[in-house]
Order: sequence, then structure tokens, then C-alpha cells
Amino acid sequence: MRLTISVPACQEHGLPSAEPAGAWRFGQAMPPLREAGVLIICSGSLTHNLYEFRGQHGPASDYVTRFADWTAEALRKGDLQTLLDYRQNAPEAERAHPSDEHFLPLFVALSAAGSGYELEMLEGSVAYGVLAMDSYLFSSPSHTRRYRYDSRHRIL
Repeated sequence: MRLTISVPACQEHGLPSAEPAGAWRFGQAMPPLREAGVLIICSGSLTHNLYEFRGQHGPASDYVTRFADWTAEALRKGDLQTLLDYRQNAPEAERAHPSDEHFLPLFVALSAAGSGYELEMLEGSVAYGVLAMDSYLFSSPSHTRRYRYDSRHRIL
């Protein structure tokens, strides 16, 4: 199947040497793209501990649920400093992310949205008990949406 999209898009792809504050600064360069109507997509993983991955389906591990719930609440509160210091503040952060690179795209997206963003959780699931795949939409109130979405958040 071939995807056809009628809006300009850019995808952030990995910041392997950055830390949360560096990813945040990177995202601060993106608002001009957003204001020009470019769809900014940042893809990572809400939890990413492959040391515990066994390729077996099962319920979400408790630490995965705690970390995902903590992240969602911090995003809802707009508590940037708490999020940037997630290694010290989030429950079992080291276990949820032995390294930062799969969590950093969240900071790029958050920064690109600008202050006063609207937050919507699009989908949340856990694969193999350890890989939380929550998806968030950050909408900037300073940017009037030019697109309409259907009930599955696809652009009409």
C-alpha cells in the first residue's frame, strides 16, 4: 500500500547523542515549520527496555504502566522541568529507558508545539509487556488547524 499525503511533513529521526534538554532545544527550531503548515512527526517509544523483551505477548509490566501514567500526567500538567528531569522524577525511569534515545522525540515534539499546547492521547498500547506505544498529538493554539480529521485522526 502506498501512502498519499497532501500536507508537507517532516520526521525527526533520532538524536543519539542528545539529552532531554538538547532535544527540547532542537524542537525550538521547528515552530516556523509548524506555522508554515508542515506536519511534524516525532517517533520514539514511551518505554524501551529491550533487555526485558522476550518476544512473548502478555500484560504490561507494572513499571511500564507506572512510567506511562507518570508521563501522561506530567504532559497534562505541562510540567516541563519535571519531564526534562525524568530520570530523577519518573518511577523506574532507568528501567523504562536504559538509554535516552527512544524517549527524546517526545521532547522535540513538545518543544515544537510551543507553550500552551493542547494535548490529546491518540492511542496507547503495550507490546510484549514492555514496549509502551502511547501516541500524543500536540496542537499549538497559535496555529489554526488547516486540516480536518476523521474519528481515527486521519487527515480528511
